[in-house]
Amino acid sequence: YYKSMKRIGILAPLFSLPNQYGIGDFSESTYQFIDFLARIKYSCWQILPLNPTDIYGSPYTSLSSFALDEIYVSLPDLKKRGLITDFKIFSAKSKRVNYIKVRRYKNFYFNIAFNNFTKLPNAQETFIKIRADYPRIYQYAQYKVLRRINGSPTWNHWEKQSFQEHEYEIDINREIFKQYILFKQWEDLHTYAKLKGITIIGDLPFYVGFDSADVFFNRDAFYLDEKNNPIAVAGVPPDYYSQDGQLWGNPIYDWDYLRENKFNFVLERIINASEIYDVVRLDHFRAFDTYYMIPNGAETARIGEWKEAPGYEFFDYLYSVAPEVQLIAEDLGEMREEVYHLRDHYNLPGMQVIQFTFVDEELRHSGLPYVCKRDNSIIYISTHDSSTGMSWLEELDEETRWAVYRHLDETYGHHHVMTNLFKYVVSQPAETVILAISDILRLGKYGRINIPGSKYKYNWTFRLSDYTQLMKNEAKLVKLATESGRSA
Repeated sequence: YYKSMKRIGILAPLFSLPNQYGIGDFSESTYQFIDFLARIKYSCWQILPLNPTDIYGSPYTSLSSFALDEIYVSLPDLKKRGLITDFKIFSAKSKRVNYIKVRRYKNFYFNIAFNNFTKLPNAQETFIKIRADYPRIYQYAQYKVLRRINGSPTWNHWEKQSFQEHEYEIDINREIFKQYILFKQWEDLHTYAKLKGITIIGDLPFYVGFDSADVFFNRDAFYLDEKNNPIAVAGVPPDYYSQDGQLWGNPIYDWDYLRENKFNFVLERIINASEIYDVVRLDHFRAFDTYYMIPNGAETARIGEWKEAPGYEFFDYLYSVAPEVQLIAEDLGEMREEVYHLRDHYNLPGMQVIQFTFVDEELRHSGLPYVCKRDNSIIYISTHDSSTGMSWLEELDEETRWAVYRHLDETYGHHHVMTNLFKYVVSQPAETVILAISDILRLGKYGRINIPGSKYKYNWTFRLSDYTQLMKNEAKLVKLATESGRSA
């Protein structure tokens, strides 16, 4: 279902791109990044979810699977549309995203734009049409308003679970307007990428956040008790990411209900994501085979049990209604063989991250192991959940690190170790190679995007202050793509 011939691309979260507005967004600097990809003959851009983030900036516990985060609004585009007259530059050179301050800054102009939009002759007609044509966006708008009315408690403790529409019509319309603008701006950006020959690989979290329109309006699809508390929550047991496992805390799907209802909610999420992106990476693909249930209230993910999911039934039905959807299976971590059988049954590409495949014992006895065992896969040096390539090398024990250096030097000559790692990954038979922007820039700990299962204060905040260093790598990146036969 996912077809590719020897491609190469860059992993760069939208929020990490530089501009003059505190965070990478849908404005001109992102178009410049697409131009850069086209110029160096790279055909893929992998991003992280664009949904509204939680209070920590994580897009993996969103307020909605169907909405876009208003923090990505392009202010120059609002001005171009005549909805604001001018705006100030904000944190143009900051090396971290401050979500609270950027939201406040962007919302100031978004509210002005909304007030001006409501004066246009077709404004009310637009609101009515979006409510009818995009019910999930309408639900998200309602949820945002209910959330504000009720304050901080999670929705299962709200006193007010509904309202008279006319009482809050302006507030609902404001949220609808934001989504209307955001989707228009994203469509413009996505169309531009297509014209430049760039495939956008998006990301769909398997689970959703409890504090979300997703759960509020689809309670039957989740494993909740009579008081709407999660009976169990999601995570994974201890693995090479975390000694205590990862306690995500998301509510678990009620697969019995979903099976009886044509997998409605989960199916809709995937189809919706495939309409936003060209290719969808299914985060935590394992859970379509077996998912880990942790008792609600547990302090770590050490205690839990695996349950089987109806993976084949689900994907058979998905492809019967959406045969053109293009998916990637995120199959990292501890897996049982059945997960790979499910992946291969549908010919889905999996993922390989080389820092998880270099084994000390193999290094000592036979040089670097053969990394990529499947053509139909995407290979990385690092991902948004791992150490950067430079940090990984620093974290290796001395004997292993020197074994890596020695092997790479003997194979590719005495270049910078990251240059040799690039040559190593592009030489693998994997159809697609994705280089993280932090690795291209040879960044250490500063370039890490996320430490899974942690509240690390710099999670999701990494950003470039400008494109200067990236542009200096242009010739090297072109040469890498050309010599490996991966050039677009």
